[in-house]
Amino acid sequence: MVFKMSLSHNQMAYAAIISTLIFGSLFVGFSGYFQTSEGIGGFESAAEEDLIGTGTSVSAATDTDGDGIGNNADLDDDGDGFNDDIDAFPLDETEWLDIDSDGTGNNADPDDDGDGYSDTDE
Repeated sequence: MVFKMSLSHNQMAYAAIISTLIFGSLFVGFSGYFQTSEGIGGFESAAEEDLIGTGTSVSAATDTDGDGIGNNADLDDDGDGFNDDIDAFPLDETEWLDIDSDGTGNNADPDDDGDGYSDTDE
């Protein structure tokens, strides 16, 4: 006799979360077996280091415009007033548009439209 079991998307997600919690607790429970050297003769648990937070933290994220919001969560990384999704130069506060797509922003490009004539001659 063969039994088939089907789970909904939510049930599968729930099972994945539970199994992660169970197996994750096993690693923390056996933390004495995972060692890192802290100098000659000194060992500390790698799991304890992770729990204490000696690794990279979210607060250490790059904040290009210095507004207190890391680039990973900031809609305008360079603070020029143009959201990154429409900013051709999301990390350059002096540029945001490149009409001729030559890699030079319109503010620094002497020929914005790429027609071979400088902007001052047009």
